[in-house]
Amino acid sequence: MTTSMPGWRCSDATCPMASAVLPEPAAAALGFKCSVCRGVLVAPDTTSPTLDEVERRIVDSYPILIALPFRNLIEQADIVRKCRILVDVLTNTLKYLALVVETEYLRSDLRDEALNGLVDDLGRPLVSAWHRFLRAALPFMEQAGHIPFIPELKAFYEKVELQPARRNMVKPPGSYYNDLGEQVAKKSDGLGWVSALIYYRNRFDHDPNLPDDELQILYDFYYPVLKGLLAEMALAGTNQRRGSNLECCGTPPSLNVEFRGLMDAA
Repeated sequence: MTTSMPGWRCSDATCPMASAVLPEPAAAALGFKCSVCRGVLVAPDTTSPTLDEVERRIVDSYPILIALPFRNLIEQADIVRKCRILVDVLTNTLKYLALVVETEYLRSDLRDEALNGLVDDLGRPLVSAWHRFLRAALPFMEQAGHIPFIPELKAFYEKVELQPARRNMVKPPGSYYNDLGEQVAKKSDGLGWVSALIYYRNRFDHDPNLPDDELQILYDFYYPVLKGLLAEMALAGTNQRRGSNLECCGTPPSLNVEFRGLMDAA
């Protein structure tokens, strides 16, 4: 009887190296990157959950500050930790987007007093501050005729937040907490995806001791919203088309182990 030899393979099923097997020292020498397509090398793990196409793309190709916590989110079994990590993924996503737009704004000749104030607010650890900056900066820069490095970014944020189609708006179940931390008793008529996820973050922050069954209901509702947001984002693919260096994208296994250790210690 023959058995498959454990080792590291390319995560891209279309790559010729997907069927090849490398010992861990050889994979480590390559930086856990495929020598052919530069995709992430993965080790077979029967205990890991099966990822769908969108989840695999996020884990393998998105900026590492998004891909790592997202992978940890999927692999985590404890519902309290899953809810906390979902907030981490949202936080890092908004930070990443705000940093991209802030860099373009500060490198340009554009200046606006109100927007400058929002830039100053980015130094505060508030999810709502990064969101407010994006909502204000993207339309302002477009109206000023600025040609962005990532032109798809404005269209993306319009679709998921600024001008979502009514059929795509999110209606959070029950009451929710607004940006000021105030509980709103009535149900929302519909929110953009980012706003809905921020309200989820506020709900979890203000009610950290909810029973596991209620946390599971919240997670089951908001995880598809986060996943849909990231699927629409697709910024890693945008960067690839511009020939940028993506060595800091995807989740090299050795880095993911270190990240999980930091999360577990938090």
